[in-house]
Amino acid sequence: MRFIYTVMFAVIIVISFSGCKSDLASNKENSEGSIYSASNTKEEVTIKTSYEKPLSLKDKNTIFLDGLQAGEEYIEVIVNGEILNFEQIALIWDESKNVLKEKETVKSIKKLKNQTLVIGTYQPEGIPSEKIKWKSRTGKTYEYIIAETSLGDTDNNITKFEMK
Repeated sequence: MRFIYTVMFAVIIVISFSGCKSDLASNKENSEGSIYSASNTKEEVTIKTSYEKPLSLKDKNTIFLDGLQAGEEYIEVIVNGEILNFEQIALIWDESKNVLKEKETVKSIKKLKNQTLVIGTYQPEGIPSEKIKWKSRTGKTYEYIIAETSLGDTDNNITKFEMK
């Protein structure tokens, strides 16, 4: 009986010193391309509007798009996680229905993953002329209309979209 207790004690000691390795702690990519992380990182898109050039333009990985109207105002789109089917869309005002309508897709990007995109444009005080639109990985559509009201009283407003 004493022998069995000695063997069990030895097994417990060996297990406690060897530890266990988990994919959750290693932050490795699986065969399908998704990342496991113990930190439950939220996927979100942060949009910052500014009259100043964003510092992210100094990063070689930042994507720059010209807006539909020439100007020195900036829309900085910071993607944490992954979004699909990003589109920059021209808008027109439909007088007969008093609504904004999509005229055409000017630029599109199939996928953005942990990237920053900056649009240099003019943000009109009147009727908006452009918007951006994208989808989460679950297929939900999000959009942001580019207009002066997004700048507000300060020159650095922030809007966050949590991806669902």
